[in-house]
Amino acid sequence: MKIYLRNSFSNHMAISFRRFCAILIVMLFGVSLDAAEKKDSNLVPRIDGFNPVALNNGVMIHPKNLLVRFKNPKDILKFKDLVNDNDLEIKKKYTLVPGLALVKVSHNGIEINDNAALKNNLIKKINKIKKTELVSYVEYDYLKKSQKIPSDSAYVSGELWGLHNTGQNNGTFDADIDAPEAWDITTGSEDVIVAVIDSGLHVTHQDLVNQLWVNEDEIPNNGKDDDNDGYIDNIHGIAPLTGDGNLNDDATSHGTHVAGTIGASANDDGGHVGVAWNVKLMGIKVGEWWISTAATIDGIEFAVDHGVTVANCSYGGYNYSQAGFDAYAAGGEAGIMFAVSSMNDSINNDTLPAYPASYDLECIISVAATDRRDELASFSNYGFDSVDLAAPGVDIYSTYSDADDGYGDMSGTSMAAPHVTGVIALMRSLQPSWTNLEIREQLLSSVDVLASLEGFVQTSGRLNAFKAVDGMSSKVPDGNMQISIVPPSGSMLLAGVDQEFFVTVIDGEPIQNATVIGIKDDGNNLYFNNDGDAPDVLRKDNIYSYYMKLPEEPRKMKITLLVQAPGKKELIRVVNYQVVPDPVNDDFIDAAKLSGAGGLVEAFNNFATVEPGEPVHSLSTNPASSLWWNWSPNKSGKAIVDISGSDINGLVSVYYGTDLGDLKVLAANYPLDSKRDDFVYFDAIQGKTYRIAIASEDESDVGYIRLRTEIGGIVDENPPYLTIENPPNGLVTSEERIVVNGTAIDPAPNASGVRDVQVRVNGSFALQAIGSEEWSVPLLLKDGINSIEIIAVDFSNNISKPTLIEVDYQAPDVPNDHFGNASHLNREIFVADGKNNDFSLSQDVNNKDELFVQINGILLQGESYSLDTLSNRKIIINNTPAKGSEINVFYQNWLSKIINTNKATREVNEPSHANNEGGASVWWTFTAPFDGVLSVRTINTKVDTIMGVYQGGRVGDLLLIQSNDDDESLKNLEGNPGLSRIDQALVKGTTVKIAVDGFGGLKGDLGVSSVFVPQEVYSLLIKAGDNGSLKSPNLPFQDSKGNYFGLYAGDSEVEVVATADEGYKFANWSGSINSLDNPIRLVITDDTDIKANFSVRSLSDDFETGDLARLPWSTDKGEGWFVQSDVSLDGEYALQSGSIDDGNISEITVSIDSSNGKGSFYVKLDSELNWDKLVFLIDGRIVEQWSGQVEWNKYEFNLSEGSHQLTWRYQKDFANSFGADSAWIDNIKLPLSLRASVGLVPSDNGHKVRVWGVPGHRYNVQVSDDLISWKSLDSVIIDADGITEAELEINTKDGAAYFRAVAP
Repeated sequence: MKIYLRNSFSNHMAISFRRFCAILIVMLFGVSLDAAEKKDSNLVPRIDGFNPVALNNGVMIHPKNLLVRFKNPKDILKFKDLVNDNDLEIKKKYTLVPGLALVKVSHNGIEINDNAALKNNLIKKINKIKKTELVSYVEYDYLKKSQKIPSDSAYVSGELWGLHNTGQNNGTFDADIDAPEAWDITTGSEDVIVAVIDSGLHVTHQDLVNQLWVNEDEIPNNGKDDDNDGYIDNIHGIAPLTGDGNLNDDATSHGTHVAGTIGASANDDGGHVGVAWNVKLMGIKVGEWWISTAATIDGIEFAVDHGVTVANCSYGGYNYSQAGFDAYAAGGEAGIMFAVSSMNDSINNDTLPAYPASYDLECIISVAATDRRDELASFSNYGFDSVDLAAPGVDIYSTYSDADDGYGDMSGTSMAAPHVTGVIALMRSLQPSWTNLEIREQLLSSVDVLASLEGFVQTSGRLNAFKAVDGMSSKVPDGNMQISIVPPSGSMLLAGVDQEFFVTVIDGEPIQNATVIGIKDDGNNLYFNNDGDAPDVLRKDNIYSYYMKLPEEPRKMKITLLVQAPGKKELIRVVNYQVVPDPVNDDFIDAAKLSGAGGLVEAFNNFATVEPGEPVHSLSTNPASSLWWNWSPNKSGKAIVDISGSDINGLVSVYYGTDLGDLKVLAANYPLDSKRDDFVYFDAIQGKTYRIAIASEDESDVGYIRLRTEIGGIVDENPPYLTIENPPNGLVTSEERIVVNGTAIDPAPNASGVRDVQVRVNGSFALQAIGSEEWSVPLLLKDGINSIEIIAVDFSNNISKPTLIEVDYQAPDVPNDHFGNASHLNREIFVADGKNNDFSLSQDVNNKDELFVQINGILLQGESYSLDTLSNRKIIINNTPAKGSEINVFYQNWLSKIINTNKATREVNEPSHANNEGGASVWWTFTAPFDGVLSVRTINTKVDTIMGVYQGGRVGDLLLIQSNDDDESLKNLEGNPGLSRIDQALVKGTTVKIAVDGFGGLKGDLGVSSVFVPQEVYSLLIKAGDNGSLKSPNLPFQDSKGNYFGLYAGDSEVEVVATADEGYKFANWSGSINSLDNPIRLVITDDTDIKANFSVRSLSDDFETGDLARLPWSTDKGEGWFVQSDVSLDGEYALQSGSIDDGNISEITVSIDSSNGKGSFYVKLDSELNWDKLVFLIDGRIVEQWSGQVEWNKYEFNLSEGSHQLTWRYQKDFANSFGADSAWIDNIKLPLSLRASVGLVPSDNGHKVRVWGVPGHRYNVQVSDDLISWKSLDSVIIDADGITEAELEINTKDGAAYFRAVAP
């Protein structure tokens, strides 16, 4: 947050920062108080007989647990032998996260309350485990605190105001989750199991006893583990810390209170009701005052094994756990959604992440708390990027564990999260097969947006149960896409491996026509594929894939994902990964070598250790995870060693010496007033070798290290500066969406580099731009002057001066001038006030058959409303719609208002409608409520109009359905200025955009008439096989598999024409219709699916040219074969063998390049039987021969791809003749090869590409600079001599390039 405060970047943010500082002071004092309180063993319960261990930063850890992930799960079995330590024991192997195990540490001879000795023994064991080199990581079992805020006199009980708020106790009316409205749709399902991962459950409470999940494989209270799952008597859940099913919650009531909010029973004597009162609750007790990470992993694993799909996690802490991340990610992959409290410290989680709420996983919903006035609770953590939504969390009335009929109030984000859990359970009951991403999209898009939450949570909204469950019978796209990525953001990736990435895109339904681009932090673009080629699994689904080799060196890797799809709002999401190798410079002897000139290196110390005999760096109590570098400067002078921009609060030490045990300290960042600098200076001498150690102050503080060394360098105190390249300041635009881009530079000397660029619009919270040194950000403008403020931040947290520009967005004068402002056709929307039941219409209506009325998406039957008897422009609904209900009225017949287009414009990238430039277009949008035919025509105008119908979400990315210039049915109408008309069949739910313009830019008054008539509509799906395409009709629509189709009213006639590619020919139609005709004329009476098939066009010679010019024939002039007209198969000419004497031969040969395929020719022979013969050879090998009298007969043979020589040889024996003594061949067909060669030839201004290929055929010329990716350069058709040069000239001074010619 200091980024914004130092330059008064936002008053809002400055206030938030001061609020944060105040709370931080309280927290710091709180840590001291906690430390004092821990001396009293009565205040904090012991765990496994020992007090919890406090680290230097006040974080509490389990005294005996370590979480260890083995590189190879099989190595767990070898662990005991390799570690050779009786104080270490594998207690559990987790199946949820492969290779993860719980290791127990024995503290023999250590007092149970000796915090320092216990901590040092754990550190010793961690280093010992790491030395085995079997493990990926070892970490503490962090203890997290339940998020309960005790009640006090300031909070007066409003009982269940969070479910239904009528304004009681000074609350705000409707500041609730609309639970009663949601219950009209569902109260849940007993098939939905909700895990309450918390402090336990009071299983005999009157409002919970009938709501509990039951383990039917376990016999109650027999003291045995009947189902062999590792837990004794676990009837309603598990308690991993005790290995049984004892869910006793007497210590805190926290879990019991949470469970009541989720699913307390209804309609009984209990007096309370939960959000989802018809689901089953599973208890998972993971602690009381403190929550164990290891126990949480156990709980998630148990939940996965027993079909849980929703889990509540009302706890958290500020320490990142890789094991925790892996477990939640695995739970999400198994189908669990987690509702998680954001913590209660009034802190911005974007600045100080809290876990598990801040894990960047699609399966986690991070929840802030609101009060009964719809304000953010004073205690609630928040975060515009990291907290998803808010829910009621102040004075929440629920079940208590002090008695079977105990109740009471609690406050906290712990109370907010179970409201969300309950709503997700309701959603699961309606759509159990929906993915986590689909649930997440529906949940977050259904919030009540509140001004009080703007900038504090990602959605700016509070939970609304009714909106979440309403309409879940179908997935309704709203234009806002949601994505998930695998591996999830935040994952630690192993350096140097081949990594696959998968992005799933939805908007209510799978999005199969998206474009997914990843922009790496180095500026390179990653183009995600959806073509079925590995790693992509299925072509044209909604999962997009990319494959890359990760860098060998450690680094942070940021990828900005840009997702675009027709008709959808562009989505931008930043994902972050840590690329981490096993550190090669962990030990002193393996120190990495730095350049003599110094410079910048990156590293991670996650898996590093402290070796025996290592110095105590920078006077730290327990230095951890050290890495070593050797540096021999190439000149003498004052040197800096700087780790500014690192994620760790690092220890920086510089030594001189050759042995680890005999190092001399030259510089170290010793603490000053309990604070350490990120840098040290020392006097360096050229040629001497200095040993640099970078370590963590504590095992819990490991991660990314950014190390800079330099002679003469100083700390980077120079702020970066930035420039805006586009748009210009003062721009006036009618485009609502703009892209701002520019550059940012961190000036030398001592530059630490630009970390990011932040952009604010109109005083809102900042957005992070794409890129850093070259950056851009898309913005949506508001009407009027938009103030855009931009800063750059470097890795030393220096902030540039804000750069300010103003952009004036002026909405177009014509309301529907722009595509984005298209007016609705045939549709009118009203919002009910809860009082009136009559609604005035904009169109004349003669009878109810002309109307289609819905309330909140539910169709009203005719008897549910009536037309006013005194007016044909008013309807009366029998039952007054509830306040806020949406009444959607659809008209079969519609007349638009007259629009004057004198000030209308043509947008940038707008298509030319009906192939005319136009210049003053207006737009309408239409969505079909049922199957039928839409007829739109221009009326009330003296303008010669043009019209186009499209699909798509952006004007520059539209798909033409059809267009029209003049309505042919009106061409003889007197006074017709050139009216236009389009008729198009549509199926229910299809949305189209209609543009109307003046021919040649004509302007004036115009309107449209729109009629939509219900009718049977059928699809015509035509697939073009390989080597051809469809010429007509136009198929503008696309199905879920990527196939294009057209929509036609029943009995429509359609002409279908296929075109073969060069070198191929049309073969036949298959599918719903089988035919050899092309074109064919179809009458559409049902859904039709056909395919055009194509076959190789053969090299052929029927000799009808009268000569041997068609193929490269070779024969003797005297006795060779010749073309004649006396004998032929079906034409005028055929080829005949030459006249020869006894003992001679007449031979003809043709050399060709063929593809794999079949050749054929017809043969006729009149010769002496068994003596005179016709022989056919391929590449000198006899494949067939004929003798005697043979009438015309077809012979077929196979050819492989490549060059071949075909020979026909007529040979006579030593004596005698018979008949005509000749052989004939005709109608030769050979499989064509389109193989080509290329070369460069000089031209006037450089060089041209010359192509050698098959005459008459087209080749695409392509260019590459790496022989991997190829780009189109030109296209040529080969001349009769087999050689053609491309038109485009090439400047060979631009560098090396490769060229190839490819047949289409």
